[in-house]
Amino acid sequence: VRGDPTELSQVLMNLAINARDAMPTGGRLDIEVRNLDIDSALAERKGNLKPGPHVLLTIADTGEGIPANILDRIFDPFFTTKPQGKGTGLGLATTLGIVRSCGGDVNVYSELGSGSTFSIYIPSIKIVVEEVASVTESAEYIEGNGETILVVDDEALIVETARETLGFAGYRVMTASDGADCLAT
Repeated sequence: VRGDPTELSQVLMNLAINARDAMPTGGRLDIEVRNLDIDSALAERKGNLKPGPHVLLTIADTGEGIPANILDRIFDPFFTTKPQGKGTGLGLATTLGIVRSCGGDVNVYSELGSGSTFSIYIPSIKIVVEEVASVTESAEYIEGNGETILVVDDEALIVETARETLGFAGYRVMTASDGADCLAT
């Protein structure tokens, strides 16, 4: 899919947190991702979707469910059913905004006492991967013949890594941790 990874993570976190909060005494949270080809009939039924390949993210819980009389408002900014101080009412509004910015949509099915299922549809993109020669095939490997190289760095790990790598390549390696140490060498 084409979308900001941080924002898509936020979508998942928002829905998972809401599911957790809907199950105060425990329950089951199922998260599923699959590819789905949406035909024109399904696109028309779902509303804001276009036909074509999509990724479907489904988040289902066995929580309290959402009352039918508020279901059409859950994506409104600042709408919340949580007690004051427990939620901002922005989670679902943000989720919908992110998904729609990716060209997708969110559908909700909920039943009181049985839980809720949020279905996130996001258009998938096809990425063509061209065969690329490996770096070792295309890069020149320069091999030393006993030449001396002085490696100076204040981080011991960098000095040691450079010493081992250059030594393996056939160089004589001298190391120093700073300018004074360098001059003493």
